[in-house]
Amino acid sequence: MEAVVDRLLVLGVLNLYDFFRFAVNFTYAEAYGAVLATIPEIVVPMMARSVNVGHTPGVLEGDAFLYRCQMVLVGLHQDWIRGISLGMDGYDEVETCCVAIFPLHDFLVNENSFIYGGEGGFLREAHMLHMRVLADQDWQSPGNFALLRSMDCATAVRLVVSSQIWLNDDEFYYLYVGLFMVFDWRVLISDNGFTVFEFFLERIVE
Repeated sequence: MEAVVDRLLVLGVLNLYDFFRFAVNFTYAEAYGAVLATIPEIVVPMMARSVNVGHTPGVLEGDAFLYRCQMVLVGLHQDWIRGISLGMDGYDEVETCCVAIFPLHDFLVNENSFIYGGEGGFLREAHMLHMRVLADQDWQSPGNFALLRSMDCATAVRLVVSSQIWLNDDEFYYLYVGLFMVFDWRVLISDNGFTVFEFFLERIVE
């Protein structure tokens, strides 16, 4: 019964359509604030679950999200901007969720294997210029270090991928594709001469 309730709550929070429909200049922050103000007793505990390792209760593989703030509200992901969520596994800071949205930086091998490009390097700006990165990536950045710790600790990572990468879809939305394990990584030099990290993820068969 608890799983059913979680699922209903997620489905209720996922639909932010009404918050955007009636205000031309309604921002993500205002929609986010409206949800928090309307049902804080539900949303705040859900958001706190983003630091947990494993599936987010109520969120199923294949669930789609139009906005990153929706993923934050349901506790799937932790941050509006960064692609990496951090959490704790015992005393180790590990990765709990990766969001992959840049086709020049993140690569689908098949539905069970994914190459996640590292954090840093001004990815959004690089993508707009059809480049991979615009600066060196660093293993000491919080996200890259957490991914390395996730590999060392063998913890599960939730993977969210844009529809453009996962389905080769022209329309952009976020797709939760399941739990993966970081099993390897490497450092390479991009075509424009900067250091890039790649993390190799394999699906966890449950």
